[in-house]
Amino acid sequence: MAIEYPGQITDKLKIAKSARSELAKKLVILADNDEQNTQYISLADELSETRNLIVHDKPFELIDFGDGEVEITHFRSRGDALEKQYRYNDLADFYEKCDKIKSYAASISPIDVMGLGKISFTKLVNG
Repeated sequence: MAIEYPGQITDKLKIAKSARSELAKKLVILADNDEQNTQYISLADELSETRNLIVHDKPFELIDFGDGEVEITHFRSRGDALEKQYRYNDLADFYEKCDKIKSYAASISPIDVMGLGKISFTKLVNG
């Protein structure tokens, strides 16, 4: 239930009222009511919002000139039209924040996940 429906758990336990995203709510559940770090809850919410912008802001209409040359004529966007449109080069900061959340989750988890220390989101920027 905590993985699939974290909002139901946090609502039932009346915890994580400031957490907006499912990721943030999962972190609160994982922390098991230990001193919840609001910095990481806010960071998880920020990452979730950025992820949604990245996923939903994509070319909706484009002209393909061949040889990999395209002109985007319309973007489908979510949220405020004036919000930043993310490009590949912007992902370095996003992945660094993902690594912070991963490290925090590993530090509060009672389970040691083999190989978790080898996972690096930041390395994804360089391929």
